[in-house]
Amino acid sequence: MSNFSRDFWENLDAQTREDYFRYPGPKHDEIVTDREVLAKIEDCIVRLLNDVRHLQQPSLQFRSRSTWQNVEYIPGVGLQVKKDCTVSRISLCRNNSCYKFGLCLKVLSMIYKLLQSNQTATKRDLFYNDPKLFKSQTTLDHLVDDIGCMLGVPRHMLHVVATSKGCIAGDLKLICEDGEIIDCSESASGVSVPVQIHSVTSVLSKTAKFILVIEKDATFQRLLSENLPTILSCIIITGKGVPDVNTRLLTRILSDRLHLPVLGLFDSDPHGIEIMCVYRFGSLSLAYDSCNLAVRNMKWIGLLPTDVKRLNLPKQCLLPFSGTDERKCRDLMKRPYMASHPEILKQVKAMEEFKHKAEIQSLSHISSTFLGDVYLPLKVKQGEWI
Repeated sequence: MSNFSRDFWENLDAQTREDYFRYPGPKHDEIVTDREVLAKIEDCIVRLLNDVRHLQQPSLQFRSRSTWQNVEYIPGVGLQVKKDCTVSRISLCRNNSCYKFGLCLKVLSMIYKLLQSNQTATKRDLFYNDPKLFKSQTTLDHLVDDIGCMLGVPRHMLHVVATSKGCIAGDLKLICEDGEIIDCSESASGVSVPVQIHSVTSVLSKTAKFILVIEKDATFQRLLSENLPTILSCIIITGKGVPDVNTRLLTRILSDRLHLPVLGLFDSDPHGIEIMCVYRFGSLSLAYDSCNLAVRNMKWIGLLPTDVKRLNLPKQCLLPFSGTDERKCRDLMKRPYMASHPEILKQVKAMEEFKHKAEIQSLSHISSTFLGDVYLPLKVKQGEWI
């Protein structure tokens, strides 16, 4: 472990450090077996058949993934679905849900076949299995996540994956189970995050001292062109906005296996803060899988709202707050994890009071290379993150 990494862990507040090691979470590759997932699906079908046999309405029950009242925050783990959460029920005998009921059985049958044959498919593959039936990719996507939540298993254990959109660069080698080695230092524009992320059996890095998660691809490419991974000895990764599951999962795996600090660089606006919270605490829609996706030790290095004021950026570099921004700030302040992270709450309040927001690119007003030459090196050296 490098001196920087050691200092990072030692400088974490006592509660965060204790929570991190008290709640290690399940190992990514030992959550549940294919046989167990098959058994869960079979149990579900048997219950439906029993309903029919007893002249009852066959129905499926889902935990709602769209309301904050259904989740709670557990320090060191992230967002979790409450045991007493509200549920929604779809039935073959109800006009308003019989179509979704049929779609759900169709998707369950496709997942069952994938598990039986030990094959993997993308969500896009499933959609084009019968596009007229599903009508839209979004419908299929929501069904897959609903089924994962209903069965209580991560999506990849359903043998369904999504196309990755993220990129990664730096001194890192990903070794896959088929022997393929992905060298993340070879490409001038970064390497795509693998779709089959669970086929990665080993991760190796000789020089990396920390992982820098970057909100936008434009900033990622700019810092890569300035050779930041070599200059600061770091691995950089971006989800190109709201991160996909594979980018979140790879970030978590690197954090766990390399034991490196994870720092996040996001726009100083409500949207950027929410993306940071998705990486760090988990998302509402996938709260049932936060134990595998939440990057528990992530720290927010910038662009902090207090940095915007401290650097005295001119108003022409800033963007005014809209009504949507104000509503998003109020929503963020009510999130269940804010009570445990008053320093983040303080930044949200500072932004709301300032009534302006700023993108990372606004730092180029000071100097075209200010972000990579000054801002990030000083922040890393002085340990300025929250």
